[in-house]
Amino acid sequence: MLKGFEAALERKRRSPVPKLLEGEGEARLIARCLGSPPAGRADWSLRVLAERAVELEIVESSSRRSW
Repeated sequence: MLKGFEAALERKRRSPVPKLLEGEGEARLIARCLGSPPAGRADWSLRVLAERAVELEIVESSSRRSW
């Protein structure tokens, strides 16, 4: 039973996930977040920010899985 308890406490090792943004693209997206949100919004949502990143050609595409 102790082996099962120890196994429950151990984290499963996951392979590293590559970054979607690095360098200039990341800086452009951060700068966009610091600016005013779109009209009719109080703040940037992940969905709106992802859509804007595609419009500005910071990334090629975006999906809910990449947020």
